[in-house]
Amino acid sequence: MKRKHLVLFLFLILMSIVTFALAACNKDDKPSGTHKILFYIDDTLVETIETNGNESIAIPTAEEKAGYYFVGWFDGTNEITADSYKDKTVNADVTVRAKYNKYIHVKYEMNGGAYVGTGVPGELPDGDLPDEYLKAGEELHHGDTIIEKDKYIFAGWYDNAELSGKAIKMPYVPTSDVTLYANWAEKYVTLENGMELTYNYSYDGTFPDGYGIYSYSGTGGDIVIPADYKGLPIIEIGSNVFAYKKVTSVVTNNNLLRIKNSAFQGNTDLKTLIIADTVNEIGQQAFLACRNLESVTIGTGLEKLGQGVFDGCNWYYNFPSGEAVYIGKILYTYKGTVSGEFTIKDGTVSIADNALDGQKKMTSVTIPQSVKYIGQYAFRGCSSLKEVTLPENLSELGSSAFKGAGLTSVVIPNSMTYLGNAFNNCTNLKSITIGSGVKTIDYAAFEGCGIEEIVIPENVTDYGSAFSGNTTLKKLTILCKTPCSWYSLPDSLTEIYVPSDALDDFKSALPDYSDKIFAIA
Repeated sequence: MKRKHLVLFLFLILMSIVTFALAACNKDDKPSGTHKILFYIDDTLVETIETNGNESIAIPTAEEKAGYYFVGWFDGTNEITADSYKDKTVNADVTVRAKYNKYIHVKYEMNGGAYVGTGVPGELPDGDLPDEYLKAGEELHHGDTIIEKDKYIFAGWYDNAELSGKAIKMPYVPTSDVTLYANWAEKYVTLENGMELTYNYSYDGTFPDGYGIYSYSGTGGDIVIPADYKGLPIIEIGSNVFAYKKVTSVVTNNNLLRIKNSAFQGNTDLKTLIIADTVNEIGQQAFLACRNLESVTIGTGLEKLGQGVFDGCNWYYNFPSGEAVYIGKILYTYKGTVSGEFTIKDGTVSIADNALDGQKKMTSVTIPQSVKYIGQYAFRGCSSLKEVTLPENLSELGSSAFKGAGLTSVVIPNSMTYLGNAFNNCTNLKSITIGSGVKTIDYAAFEGCGIEEIVIPENVTDYGSAFSGNTTLKKLTILCKTPCSWYSLPDSLTEIYVPSDALDDFKSALPDYSDKIFAIA
């Protein structure tokens, strides 16, 4: 009995010793399994959070630093958020540091210009544009803001005081601190030779920047188009500018891009014409009825010709009948009647407006892969033309290009982004395959066509008015998932197939056709 009491006594003493030892070990320690997350800004500890993980944590707010913006809290390369440890155990103390990036500072040097407000509340104050402080990857905010200078027009922002190189186009994302300098062009200029100029500028590069000749008060004679005015290019001759002005010769210089409609029409004394290599386009009837024109030099850059550019000129009359007329790399027309098959020669880049208009006996045409542009009315009324293979690199198909042709099927190449009413009144046209690159199908694109079913590709975003004037379509399949603004659909339509996950959206957008809309299987 005494022995049992002794054993019990010794056991109690041992347990007391163990308990005391454990208490001593944990006296100044945190609870078992809990660790610290230490938040630093530079070398300053700003907050400590204790956690064992498997929970969301309260992320501290980082203080502002002049000239810098806060990116986030980082554990090395890993960003730490409130949920970083929600499903993760913390096995050791963690040091987290605030990351800041320097703002990109953009200054504007107005060079005598200013912003002039319109009185709208909240707009910029009149005067210089304010400095901008941008984050990495952020677009410039005020780069396309309209600024003014008396008797001048804005001619672009440059990243150097010398205004050398090319103007910066919007949207613009600077990658480092920069000062932007405004360039200015005289708004209206009258040259000594009587040419009157005005400047056009595109903020986003939609069209080329430069002077256009919009009027002429000279006496005619030999006309030399200057390459530039005060270093800024002269890129365009406007419509009718030199029409009936007693011009005897024309020399264009590099920088000129376009000669617009009827620019030199009716100059019966015009004998010599030199087109610079930079000229890309000559508009309709630009040299119509210049009957004594006999010497024409065409530059290498010409790619587009309007209808009747050289009609009524001796130079054109001198081309032999019964043959195709090529002007540079452009099929201009065919003098006579095409019977049966017709092959356009390799290397041709463009088919001019009205080039083969009304060739009713032409049964087939071979278009080389080099062709990029087909002008308006190019094949209008070619009623015996049953099929055509459009080039894979075709980028532009003019209005009514195949109007009233006898086509039964056509494939629109993937290279095209826009489809207009190129096939209107092609009553025999039963099949149209639209390429994946097309984004817009314009008003009345299928007017008068005989198609009964068609597929709208996934990338098309605007097609609502495409079926105006069509009376034969029965089945419409739409692969894009977003309904567009609708103009009209033909009464003949009996089935509309759309992606299954967009079915309700299309039924809401087309309530009058909701019973005809089905999910694509």
